[in-house]
Amino acid sequence: MIVVDCNVLAYLVLPGQRTEIAKKAFALDSFWTAPALWRSEFLSVLATYVNMGAFDTYAAEQFMRMAESIVRVLPTTGTAEVLRLSRESRCSSYDCEYVAAAMVHVVLLVTEDKKILKAFPSVARSLTDFTNAHPATDAP
Repeated sequence: MIVVDCNVLAYLVLPGQRTEIAKKAFALDSFWTAPALWRSEFLSVLATYVNMGAFDTYAAEQFMRMAESIVRVLPTTGTAEVLRLSRESRCSSYDCEYVAAAMVHVVLLVTEDKKILKAFPSVARSLTDFTNAHPATDAP
């Protein structure tokens, strides 16, 4: 089990430059979890792409269904913990929701957010670091 942030999920679901490495991470550990706010963040990403004309709302709905089939929503983490992490790191409360979820469940947070990676090196890993830790597995 790992916690993934919205961007990592988007890399997996939405075709792009980071899709292959996200697929490799998924092949290594397909039990992806996230706090409930992932859904609103992902909808915002989809809305941005629809508004730019990258794809239509039907495609966006399909991407959303795919994402919902992948991510298991974690229970809400305590407010005090999220605020403490945000205060200490100067990362957003949104970002600290993911960090707190990983800490509470004693699992890694896979993210490409450089600020989180720097502030929380004991729990956060980049896609590259996560996949390089398991070099023998190939993506499907």
